[in-house]
Amino acid sequence: MQQTGTMSAGFTLMEMIVVVLIVAVLASFAVPQYRMAVARSKMSTLIPMVRALKNGMEMSYLINGSYPDRFGGEVIMDVDMFAGCTSIDPEGWITCPEDVYFDIYGWTELTVGAVDARHQVAYLVWLDNSSHPSEKRCLANRDNETANRLCKSLGGRVTRSENFGSMTTLGGNSNYTVYRI
Repeated sequence: MQQTGTMSAGFTLMEMIVVVLIVAVLASFAVPQYRMAVARSKMSTLIPMVRALKNGMEMSYLINGSYPDRFGGEVIMDVDMFAGCTSIDPEGWITCPEDVYFDIYGWTELTVGAVDARHQVAYLVWLDNSSHPSEKRCLANRDNETANRLCKSLGGRVTRSENFGSMTTLGGNSNYTVYRI
């Protein structure tokens, strides 16, 4: 006796297409969240490093009555955060792994900051004896949604009155948004 209407093992083409579409929709939500989580993670390591660098600068000011020159002072170079960083370029930027850079006085007078070039975002703090004591800024490439969301998540509000010149690591040609934190 021959069986009629037996089902073969496997999925139909239509079932496979539906599954692929569902996975694609889920991925469209997951990928931006993943990018944001990675950027937040990177920023959560940069902010304490900038704070440590600032504290070293403030300690130097208390001891010597003035801030040291660009990374020339012993106080700054004793900060452990520079492990793995390879060089100080002629402009005073410390180059670190994963496209991270640290600088003092690089954006404006009496600031300390870091750039995460991979995520096109920067974080800077004014020193205590400056015209903007301990004020903070987050700079994000205008075209990078993740960078802008990151600055907003830090409590940043857009300020239109400040410009820090051309930032090639953030897209160059003043192509960034400044957030006051």
